[in-house]
Amino acid sequence: MESLNELPPKKLQELELLTSQLLNAMKRTGLERETVYADLTQLHSELGRIRRERFDSDNPNFTQHSA
Repeated sequence: MESLNELPPKKLQELELLTSQLLNAMKRTGLERETVYADLTQLHSELGRIRRERFDSDNPNFTQHSA
């Protein structure tokens, strides 16, 4: 595996979920000031971006209708 973009969807989803859980655990224990917390936040954001891009690519006809 060379990059996050190459992860299969199931692995990407699992990594995003686990990262979210770790961030929540760190926040509950007061560790959100640790350097790794910022790195994990960035990783979580990147995983979400990749997931959304894949969804958009796989569902080109999906649009949100405004009221």
